[in-house]
Amino acid sequence: MGYTSLTQYVVTGAKPAAESYHPCHKFGDPDVFGIGIRVAFYILYATAVLVLLLSRPDALRPVRLSLSAIAFAVFINLCCNATSEKTLVIIDWWIGISYVFWTFLLLLVPRTVVRKFGKGKHHQPTEHHHHDDQGYRYGQRQQGYGHHQSEKPATKKSQLTRKFHKTDLSIASCLLVWSMFVLVTPWLYWKGIGYNSKKQDFGCDVKVLFIFVPISVYNSKFVTALKVFSVISVLTAVVCVLIAVMVAAVNLIRIFIRRNGDMPVARSGAKERLAHFIWAVVVLIAFGLTLASVEVTISVNKVHVDHKYVASTGQLLSLILAIGTFFYVLAMIIGKKTMGTGQNEEEECEEPEVTSHHSHSTRSGGPLVDGDGNRCVP
Repeated sequence: MGYTSLTQYVVTGAKPAAESYHPCHKFGDPDVFGIGIRVAFYILYATAVLVLLLSRPDALRPVRLSLSAIAFAVFINLCCNATSEKTLVIIDWWIGISYVFWTFLLLLVPRTVVRKFGKGKHHQPTEHHHHDDQGYRYGQRQQGYGHHQSEKPATKKSQLTRKFHKTDLSIASCLLVWSMFVLVTPWLYWKGIGYNSKKQDFGCDVKVLFIFVPISVYNSKFVTALKVFSVISVLTAVVCVLIAVMVAAVNLIRIFIRRNGDMPVARSGAKERLAHFIWAVVVLIAFGLTLASVEVTISVNKVHVDHKYVASTGQLLSLILAIGTFFYVLAMIIGKKTMGTGQNEEEECEEPEVTSHHSHSTRSGGPLVDGDGNRCVP
């Protein structure tokens, strides 16, 4: 029997070919269970872990956007399948929710910090310099230098803050998609769980992985717990939707009207790297839980999914997007084409100054130094 567009039990008594299968045999929707979809999510989770280990959380923006795009496509497919009572809804949605449940961890990553800009000082020539040609030329150079230095920090800050706003937009999109899945759980656990059930007629069971233990979805205590969880989670999801819409609206406005807004609070590079390392471990654990939930649920229920090739356009596009995102993020990290951090941004260099007997600043002719007195290497 070939692929179907639904996750369902084998049709009994309809065709001779179907009689070779057990009545409880399940066929999985390739756009939910397919190897291309699963590997795409796994690649994106692994990319997120790599980004955090390297303390480059700014590179999470494309990861969040790709996760949101693939998860949204899966969500639309699940909604379409749910309109048919032939669909084994509970497995479909359990797998779909497993894909995205831990993505909210990517929204809580410690912010990348930036240095304060505009440290440079403007130097005025002394009275002696004004009385010779050298002093005049020096004054002209300093005037141009001061103008350049006043524009450079403002431009750099504007670029960085726009990237922060785009990062906030990726967070909003990811939060919206996560909330969409959570908002479906009341319907799923109160009604959808019984769709296409063969429990009474053939004794067919459906199990899902919960805290590393496969549990039957027809276990009354487990179902009650899921119903309670769905009520609590849907309230959380409503709040998250409001937050996501507000964040998206505010940052879209700031991007279009070019308002910088507040910059993140600075912290030491060592503390930031430690925070990112700890969060990388947390995301890695979540990645393991996601992989276990998906793979064990498919295995325990013996869902028929062909692992040999990518069987649908949806799988292929998702896989291409995930692989492309991985290499794009890799290029960002290697090429350092990301927003400035305390480790990557160069200090603004300024000329050393000495005080004359006229209490004016003058150029000493020494090497350029940064705001902390360190020598700048050309």
